[in-house]
Amino acid sequence: MKKFLFLAVISTLLFLAACGSESSTSDESSGSDSGQSETNENKSEKEADQSDKVYGVGDTVNLGDAEVTFTKVYYAEANEFMEAENGKVLAVDFEAKNTGDDSLYIGVDEFTISVDGTQYSEYMSGDGFMNENISSGNSISGTMKYDVPESETYKIIYEPTFTLSSDTVEFEVSPE
Repeated sequence: MKKFLFLAVISTLLFLAACGSESSTSDESSGSDSGQSETNENKSEKEADQSDKVYGVGDTVNLGDAEVTFTKVYYAEANEFMEAENGKVLAVDFEAKNTGDDSLYIGVDEFTISVDGTQYSEYMSGDGFMNENISSGNSISGTMKYDVPESETYKIIYEPTFTLSSDTVEFEVSPE
């Protein structure tokens, strides 16, 4: 775990250093890249519009280079060795695709779940999705599990961690 944390910190620092050098390069050539800046502005506007909308199961959301869809939400059985402290295990099946040119990190830590303003943690049974680096153009699917009380609806916020953007997307889901 310490090794992963160390690598994550180093990766973040390298990423930020690379972004810093890109901005100084783009300042020098600002006159020749107006088409690229318009494309980036349109993408930012689209992402800003998405952050105001609430999504549900089956909706596909594009945020940065990630394309995320929740395909099914249901209550799962608790592991025989680990009870659900809040009463239920909520399973969220999802698909994620990397639409960018670089590797993309997706992790359960980028999704927060809440009920009536109270945030809950992931259910650590060992068989749920934790995290993955997705290569450019590739997709993954998995199941995130959360330890939650029973409710008709749950709010899930997706906030990518390894980006310079602070954009988030909200899902409201109900178990089958």
